[in-house]
Amino acid sequence: MSDKIIELKDVSFQYDYDKKVLSHINFSMKAGDFVGLVGPNGGGKTTLLKLILGLEKPNSGTIRIFNTPIQDFKDKNTIAYVSQKANAFNRGFPATVEEVVEMGLTASLGMFKRLTKNHKKAVYESLEKVDMVEYAKKNIGNLSGGQQQRVFIARALVSDPKLLILDEPTVGVDQKNVSAFFDLLTILNQQKISLLIVSHDLQAIAKHVSNVFYVNKTMQPVDSLDDYPFLTLGGE
Repeated sequence: MSDKIIELKDVSFQYDYDKKVLSHINFSMKAGDFVGLVGPNGGGKTTLLKLILGLEKPNSGTIRIFNTPIQDFKDKNTIAYVSQKANAFNRGFPATVEEVVEMGLTASLGMFKRLTKNHKKAVYESLEKVDMVEYAKKNIGNLSGGQQQRVFIARALVSDPKLLILDEPTVGVDQKNVSAFFDLLTILNQQKISLLIVSHDLQAIAKHVSNVFYVNKTMQPVDSLDDYPFLTLGGE
């Protein structure tokens, strides 16, 4: 059996109102990989994630997740997703760090089931992985951008996923904390969690990931940072 956890073959996609967003994408990722996707705004990176997550369907080509055709893939808890926090999060949201992480259990528990001791243990184990246990009772809105993003990763980890997908996770995180954030992701990867991350900053991710791909409607491996000098510090 293949050890590929993601496999796209000749995948193309376009929205009804737009020109082709992605064209003839071939991409695979193995268990244990830490893969980075870089490219300009509008190049199709987020759309590519939506296809992998099953939120969009390709116009042509095939997608397999954990060696299963994506249309037949049911084990959603094996994949966790962290979106662009700075664009979506309401700082006035009245929840503690602990409560935010508990939300990661909703899919498996349902809306109205009570948490057991084992669930509470899983919440604190996830917070421990991201070094945020001491903030468990604090309001999420009172934390820094970097701390909030660690909490959102803990929320993703609480369901014990095999694959963690992150879309621009350092948006809203100040530069001095970006390196520490990627160090955290490296540690998670060493703990057998596969990682797929979208970023504008090639230099920030290059020393941490196992492979980098440039996405701009098509997809190609990045062999040298010198070929992409514009992909630094959030540039285009």
